[in-house]
Amino acid sequence: MAKIISPSRCAGAYKIAENSAALLAGSLVSLDWGFVSLPAATDKVEWVAVDADKTYDSDNETVKNEKVNVLILEDNTKIEMNVTNGTITQATVWLTYDLVTGWATVDGATSATGVVLILDEVITSTKGIFKRAK
Repeated sequence: MAKIISPSRCAGAYKIAENSAALLAGSLVSLDWGFVSLPAATDKVEWVAVDADKTYDSDNETVKNEKVNVLILEDNTKIEMNVTNGTITQATVWLTYDLVTGWATVDGATSATGVVLILDEVITSTKGIFKRAK
């Protein structure tokens, strides 16, 4: 789960959730054909769901059109995230990382393919402060 540390500004929006999306407050999300969705491990992260905690219906895109309140992640927004599949150190600050499939944690492996997040600060070897990659 993402914890926003320092938003550059609190610009938010309401966007329609994709069919069957299971979102929790604090979920990092992307837009998939204009609908809010959980990103794949290498997808660009654009938003944080603010008030989700819901699984949307399978016809949400075409029938219900229920919306999610999302906060736009600006380039300098800092996000606290847990790290799995490896560890982070001071030597890895400013390196890029992918998300672990399932969006909730950062992949600590050193070979990012999607360049989703940039490590800004190390809290522990398994928790850090990240910024969204451009």
